[in-house]
Amino acid sequence: MTRASITGLILAGGRGRRFGGTDKAFIDLAGKPLIGHVIARIAPQVDRIIINSNSNPSRFATFDCPVIADDPTQGCSGVFAALAAACPWMTAATTAEGLLLTAPTDTPFLPLNLADLLAKALAAGTATVAYATSGGVSHPTIALWSRVPLTALIQRAQAGEVARLRTLLPMVGGVPVAFPIDEADPFFNVNTPDDRAAAAALIAASTASRQFE
Repeated sequence: MTRASITGLILAGGRGRRFGGTDKAFIDLAGKPLIGHVIARIAPQVDRIIINSNSNPSRFATFDCPVIADDPTQGCSGVFAALAAACPWMTAATTAEGLLLTAPTDTPFLPLNLADLLAKALAAGTATVAYATSGGVSHPTIALWSRVPLTALIQRAQAGEVARLRTLLPMVGGVPVAFPIDEADPFFNVNTPDDRAAAAALIAASTASRQFE
């Protein structure tokens, strides 16, 4: 059976207030913009990548990915606006409706089997959205969506029912998928300069260990 087309959506709207207001996507981590690490992790897992940002799209030109801004006419904000803007991209060029893999721009260690394990969770039952967890913590912005729950979630957000994605996911039938924590949490967030230093140390240690394999 041929798998559904998967579009990767990188949520790059963070302003990086703890980094002096720099767009999180462009914070340097080990010589590469933070978003570059995320793209490298999910590119092999999806058919195309789009970036959600309200910044000047020319800033992302080097990544050769379409940039979509929030649509203010949708009546929602934050991550919900990003999801609403991405809905049209769930239909591939073949006109077959696909899936949407979402991830924030500050998660440089995403698992290379992220899409595969989330897709298996969808195939194993009746759920139509699967989201990641690690160490007992849920990561609602890291998820694989089909259109039905995504549309329902956006409608609930537009109606003002609940403001947090974490709260809405169970309401639209979301199923959690646990990922192991090895050397580091695969969903480690770079939120502060200290986080960046810790992430850089992990990358340096990983690079050094590969040199002696």
